[in-house]
Amino acid sequence: MFEKPYELTASGMKRLANDLEYYANEYLPQKAEELVRRLAKLGLTEAQIRISDLPDRMGVTISCDISREAVDTSAMLMMIGPVKESEKYPPFYIALAVEFGTGITYNNDINPYALQLGYGPGTYGQGKGLDPGGWWYWKSYDNEDTDDGEVEGSSPKGELIHTYGMQARKPLYSATLEMQRQIADIAREVFNTK
Repeated sequence: MFEKPYELTASGMKRLANDLEYYANEYLPQKAEELVRRLAKLGLTEAQIRISDLPDRMGVTISCDISREAVDTSAMLMMIGPVKESEKYPPFYIALAVEFGTGITYNNDINPYALQLGYGPGTYGQGKGLDPGGWWYWKSYDNEDTDDGEVEGSSPKGELIHTYGMQARKPLYSATLEMQRQIADIAREVFNTK
């Protein structure tokens, strides 16, 4: 394709038209899909590295969904995790804790999207993460954490734990930065340009 010159004849123009049609309808979509897949794989790897040190990854999983419709290919990195619920407090989403952190003590470098999205260290759940002195929660013997401050019966059925919260791992934000950092090099490789 496009290797030898096109003659200014009917057959030369037909060959050019066929090559341009192939380029637009097959070559570019194939290369665009390859670029999306490579970037998605890079982002997924970066995100998974960011949560690899979490105990049992705190039940959080990160996956990637790639879809192709007609000539358009897209990819979406997704992070899901358990939700801790209590009758007294709003739900606590573990995936948000992993991305944005849970206390101000360990989170001086916050995710730049935190305020825009309405999340940041200590701004969700009960909001206890805004206390520089940390906070306490019950670690129950049945391995279910509660942050109620109250336990049925006259004595707690677990251990009272002090915490300053958790440092934000920022797996999705970090994946975005890594994809942005490498997109030009990967595109050059995919499209074989110097």
